[in-house]
Amino acid sequence: MWKKLLFAGFLLIGTFWVTADALFGLLPAGTRDVTVPDFCGRDFAAVESTGDFAFTVEYRYDENIPAGIILRQEPEPGNVRRVNRKHPECEVRLWVSLGRE
Repeated sequence: MWKKLLFAGFLLIGTFWVTADALFGLLPAGTRDVTVPDFCGRDFAAVESTGDFAFTVEYRYDENIPAGIILRQEPEPGNVRRVNRKHPECEVRLWVSLGRE
């Protein structure tokens, strides 16, 4: 009889824990590291659909760089960022050329 009660108790605690994790994200599962690549000098149209990244873009005129080319980025290439279920994408800020004014 005590084995059944013990099993039922573990089952209840497990159910509670899984439900709480689904609601509040208690477990660290799903966490992984993403290394930021070098986006500078690349065409933004080709980069904007890169899976693990969410881009914030600022546009600037540049006399020497054609429109659509990435001028600068934050964080710097090679930085490692942690992504998880709550934040599945790494935030990257880009400055993109508008070409000549």
